[in-house]
Amino acid sequence: MKPIPWSRVETWFCKACGECCKDYRVPVGGYEALKLIELFGSSCLELRDGRYYLKKRRDGRCIFQVQVGGNWICGIQDIKPLACRLWPFVVYKRPKLGYSSEAEFEFKGRRYYVYVDPECRGVKLGEPSDHLVEKVIPEFIALSEGYRLRQVHSTSQLVQLRSSAEAFKVQPLSLALLKPDLLSLELLPAALELRARGLSYRLSETM
Repeated sequence: MKPIPWSRVETWFCKACGECCKDYRVPVGGYEALKLIELFGSSCLELRDGRYYLKKRRDGRCIFQVQVGGNWICGIQDIKPLACRLWPFVVYKRPKLGYSSEAEFEFKGRRYYVYVDPECRGVKLGEPSDHLVEKVIPEFIALSEGYRLRQVHSTSQLVQLRSSAEAFKVQPLSLALLKPDLLSLELLPAALELRARGLSYRLSETM
């Protein structure tokens, strides 16, 4: 479904349903890829047509997803790719998807065009709320422009994990013990789940 102008949306919040991490293939930028490879080894990514994407498990979910109760959250919250941070919003500097007057949004004296993917379960259509206009959209624009990295109104409020390096309690060098290119994709979700339950876990100790 084609993204719609932000002005048709009343509210949005992440329900931690995890469907976005299952239904879409997540592109990873060059610096992001280097960081992830440093921490988890190259097998956490896959290369398609000259571009890196986050690897998926057999069930189709991103390998960094963690199930907590009935929710799915990100196990690399602080270093997750920009594509993950921005979804379901799309920010442009010109109206690439049309509806220029409806998509226009002014932020820090600059004009942007903001669209939303209505497929997201957290999207509620209607008259834009003050929260959406004053908190949510400005944060998404700031993320897209690199003004900020920390997410508050643009991510799930249910559960937030610390950075993956701290979550795993693993230093990059310890990954050498696993031979990064052979890092088990089966171990990764288990490690994230244990951390989400408040348990420490060292990947190197499993070998």
